Amino acid sequence: GVLRGKTGTGSCSARKTDRWPIGSCSKPMARIVAARLADRGVWELGDTLGKLLPDVPMRADYKPVTLANLISHRGGIQPYTQIGPAMTPIIFELQGSPVEQRAAFAAHLLDEEPAAPPGTRFVYSNAGFCILAAAAEGRTGIPWETLVKNEVFTPLGLSSAAVGADPDPTNAVRGHRKSGGVYRLMPQGRQPLAVMLPAGGVCLSIEDFAKFAAAEVDLDAGRSAAGLSGKTIAQLPELRP
Repeated sequence: GVLRGKTGTGSCSARKTDRWPIGSCSKPMARIVAARLADRGVWELGDTLGKLLPDVPMRADYKPVTLANLISHRGGIQPYTQIGPAMTPIIFELQGSPVEQRAAFAAHLLDEEPAAPPGTRFVYSNAGFCILAAAAEGRTGIPWETLVKNEVFTPLGLSSAAVGADPDPTNAVRGHRKSGGVYRLMPQGRQPLAVMLPAGGVCLSIEDFAKFAAAEVDLDAGRSAAGLSGKTIAQLPELRP
């Protein structure tokens, strides 16, 4: 099918080199970031939010939530699966750098009523990955965008991958919308929200996406990938986003 184009009327077929936004399929990349940081002693996957974010005021029931809980959607964090100025105004009011916005949003989340008793049951949460990113940035002093590049893209050889909008916006993949019996190229999308990047802000070519999928298969089978140690790979089945 015709999937991309440069003008309102002209279009061409998708190419293997086109970058595709993969949405929440990038959540397993956050798992690899967390695992590689654990390998280097930055933290342990069982560390709690109370330990990782000691200067952030939070509800008492969030303090025992672990990194593993966040990644497996068992932290009780509110979902934030529907985003918009009217539904989630806090996200659109944040100021400062992406790192500062994520830190402020994490503090807001940890003051909210839990969506479920933390640590008890599965509640899908984009916001939990924002807290994970804020904790990683606080521990390393490195922005999430750079962490994903260093800990996932580089070791797996994902040369096309980027965090955020496609770095070549004139050639970014766009879909078509039917209007009056004709399919018209959709306009360029807005810039991704900084606080939502850890939950689903990666674009990459289909070949690199396949390479990443193969690494995930290896990790879930207990085989080596992404330079992770056998000890850490053995813990990954408990961290399924």
